[in-house]
Amino acid sequence: MTSQNYIIPAGTHIGHVHLKVADIDRALGFYCGILGFELQMMYGTDAAFISAGGYHHHIGLNTWESKGGKPPAPGTTGLYHTAILYPTLVDLANAMKRVVTAGLELDGATVDVMRVPELMPADVAKSMHYKLDQKAPIAKPEDLANYDAVIFGTSTRYGMMAASMKYFLDQTGSLWMKGALVGKVGSVFSAAATQHGGQEASILSFQTSLMHHGMVIVGLPYAYQGQMGHGEIIGGSPYGATTTAGGDGSRMPSKQELEGAHFQGKHVAQIAAKLAAK
Repeated sequence: MTSQNYIIPAGTHIGHVHLKVADIDRALGFYCGILGFELQMMYGTDAAFISAGGYHHHIGLNTWESKGGKPPAPGTTGLYHTAILYPTLVDLANAMKRVVTAGLELDGATVDVMRVPELMPADVAKSMHYKLDQKAPIAKPEDLANYDAVIFGTSTRYGMMAASMKYFLDQTGSLWMKGALVGKVGSVFSAAATQHGGQEASILSFQTSLMHHGMVIVGLPYAYQGQMGHGEIIGGSPYGATTTAGGDGSRMPSKQELEGAHFQGKHVAQIAAKLAAK
C-alpha cells in the first residue's frame, strides 16, 4: 500500500460515478490510499462517498447488494470504463506510478514524464512566469530511443517551438545517423499565452523534425469531437492537442482540453502497440 498522505489534485475531474463493490475497505484502499481521493463520509459500514477538492462526492461506493461478490464475467453488464481527468500530465504520471508501486498491474502503455533542460537564466524565466518547480526528471536525447512512442509538449514562441526544445532536438544527430527513431510514433501538443498564439504552427513545424527521423506522426483526429465546438474557447487541432495558458500562465487547461489530451495519448498508445507487435 502506498502512503495515505497523498491527496489527489483538486482540479481532477471524474463526474459522478456510483459503484457496487465487494469490499468497502479494499475499495477505499485503492481509491483513497492509492489514487488519493478524500473520504467525505461513511453511510453506516456499507457505503462511502469520496471526492477530489472537497466536493461532497465524485464516487459513491456501496456493498448493499454486492458484498463478497465476484467480478462480472466478460461480455456481461457492469461498469466497463470511466475516466479520471488529471489537471496535468505530471499528475497523471504520478497516479500511474502510485498504482505500479502498489503492485497493481496496468493494461496498456507505461508512461514516463520527462522535461528538457531550460536554457534561460532562472531570474529571467521567473519574471516571465515560467514553471520552474517541475518534478519530472531531465531527459537526454538518447532517451528517445528507449520508447515505442514519444509525445512532445512545447510552449509556443512566435509560432515555433521553444528554444529549449529546439536545442534538445538539435542534439539528436547520432540517433538520426543510426535510424534509432525510424518507425516509432511521434506526437506533439502545445500551449500559448493567447488563443491565436501559434499553437498549430508550433506543432506543424515540430513535426518536420520528427519526419526527418522517420517517425510515424500521430495527431488528434476529429474522432475526438470535443474540438468541433465554437461556443467557448476550446483547444485542440487535428495536428495535436492545444491549450491557452494566459500571459502569466495562470489559465489551466479546461475539461474539454484535458479530454482532448487524454484522447490523443490513448490514440498514440494504441497505434504504438500495433506497430510494436509487428
